[in-house]
Amino acid sequence: MEGLSTILQRIVDPTASHSEALERWRASPAAQDIDAQYLKERFPDCPVCNDHKFVSVKNALGQTEYPPCQCIRGDLRGVRRRYSGLPDTPVFLSGLDPNGPALESAIEIAHAYIKGFTSDWELAEPILTFQGEVGTGKSHLLLSIGWALLDQGVIVKYLFVPDWLAKLRGSFGESGPDPEDIYNAYDGAEVLLIDNMDGEHPTPWSKDILGRVIDSRYRNNQRLVVATKVRSWAPDARERLGDWVADRIFDTNSGKVKVVHTGETSYRTGQ
Repeated sequence: MEGLSTILQRIVDPTASHSEALERWRASPAAQDIDAQYLKERFPDCPVCNDHKFVSVKNALGQTEYPPCQCIRGDLRGVRRRYSGLPDTPVFLSGLDPNGPALESAIEIAHAYIKGFTSDWELAEPILTFQGEVGTGKSHLLLSIGWALLDQGVIVKYLFVPDWLAKLRGSFGESGPDPEDIYNAYDGAEVLLIDNMDGEHPTPWSKDILGRVIDSRYRNNQRLVVATKVRSWAPDARERLGDWVADRIFDTNSGKVKVVHTGETSYRTGQ
């Protein structure tokens, strides 16, 4: 029978077989996975999202959204798609009939805008404004840009102005939410798409909301694509859109904005 001192000595000085078993365990894939997970949780590579690849934010409606984090690791296609708000059916530039010189030129410019995100070519103007009559392809051009960039991994956000403003008003009442909260909610989008910004039944509140969102993009040289049937030369453009909006989306003197006319004849009615 072993004495107490022998047993205690073996505990203090493990046998070779015990040490070898411990080393084998430490070298096993299971143990390494545990160690790696521990280190990752304690020292994440991305301090913003803790390696979750997306962050949780509240938008202007108080809803939770999950825009992708700056680190953009892993397959975030589904997250980017949900965040984009794009309609369910994709549209492409190839679906447009370049009938007439105005639309043909607009398609070429849309191609160039998309190319600016996929090559070393520096995009000259971060803001692109499509203006023209109803049915001249403005929304199709805007959505085609959104879908093409989304497919390339760019973070895009689509806003259909009438529905967007109605939701804001319905959620927050007549006064609406804090405008600063609104433009901050979309600040993470690499490209913001604002569709159907036509100044129908404008109010001081709606002008202020749109003005702040667009001014934020304009001042920070962030990407923005706008579709509007209000023409830059129309005498009531500022009245319908507001001074801030009209002054920025039709600015062709600063080098920040490209204004593209899509035509005056609707492809639907021919008028």
